[in-house]
Amino acid sequence: MYNWNVTPILAGEFGMVRDDIKYRNGDVSNSEMVPSLIYKLSCEDEIVMVDCGFSTPEIYNDMGLEIKREGTFFDIIENNGIDRTKVRHLILTHLHWDHAGNCSLFPNAKIYCQSRELMGIKEHPDIYSPEYLQDFYNSKDRVFLLNGKKELLPGITIDYCGGHTYGSQYVTIHNNGITTIITGDTVMTYKNIKDNTPVGLAVNGTECEAMLEWINKSKPNWILPSHDYKTLKYQKYGKDLV
Repeated sequence: MYNWNVTPILAGEFGMVRDDIKYRNGDVSNSEMVPSLIYKLSCEDEIVMVDCGFSTPEIYNDMGLEIKREGTFFDIIENNGIDRTKVRHLILTHLHWDHAGNCSLFPNAKIYCQSRELMGIKEHPDIYSPEYLQDFYNSKDRVFLLNGKKELLPGITIDYCGGHTYGSQYVTIHNNGITTIITGDTVMTYKNIKDNTPVGLAVNGTECEAMLEWINKSKPNWILPSHDYKTLKYQKYGKDLV
């Protein structure tokens, strides 16, 4: 019987990110730094990672963003008790630069993304810079493409949601009657849920709306977005975050 511990990890910060990126019809004049969050799912000797953050900040200088990180990504992984060589599974919620930049640092992990995400990259190369995908491409022999829902291990399910990108996916963790979902960027912050406001940066707004509707109907115990500092405190504050 698996009993998963879910740990959000601050893998860095970047900005300034405008509100119209995070929220449909958001204020373009309002912007702020946002966290880059990854997740460690652990049970005894098994560790599953969800997303792997951005690579060295210098690569992203041409994006016009301020990039912050305490130490290296390797330091962050090590400080959170992760032996990267023993991670067997890496789930990528999508293939944007801040979620899929360090695949090569988990050399023994199978990597999971939706086939529709790869199709979106091929059909819309202007959205995904090849430079930022290089680390993912270097790990392509370990990539497993999914077509919708998959139970990865007992208690961990991956499923397609789309919306933010062509193949965005989310992760559901079931533990003794407690349900936790990791939303990826189809839900970026708790404000998206509280105000029922879809994200602004999306290729399919209808799918973003559907994700919010599903969350409101299914009422998971924990909801973990990718770009909200409050996520780091979810075990302490619980439902008060939403």
